[in-house]
Amino acid sequence: MTTRQQLIGESLNAERGEEALTESEVKNSYDFLFPLHVFGYNWLQSNADSAKKLEEFIQATLATYQGRLALNKVILVTHSMGGLVARHYSENMGGTRKFLVLSMG
Repeated sequence: MTTRQQLIGESLNAERGEEALTESEVKNSYDFLFPLHVFGYNWLQSNADSAKKLEEFIQATLATYQGRLALNKVILVTHSMGGLVARHYSENMGGTRKFLVLSMG
């Protein structure tokens, strides 16, 4: 049994109004390969320093999937200072060529 299958019907202390995964949702999830990775940064560092680490993280992540994914780009979703880090990477370090989508909230 996979991890996803083990979560069917389990309450994960989600937000109010959210429900546990259903068997059909889990089955549907196997039709897609959108791996999720989380990048953390030290908010005490400059955006430039964090952007360099973000670049390294993106390069390492893409290398992990070399030849297994159709694209060599990432979907980057950010919030607050994470958006500033991503913007520094995209605007000042040429990172936009690594983004399929950059969503800043």
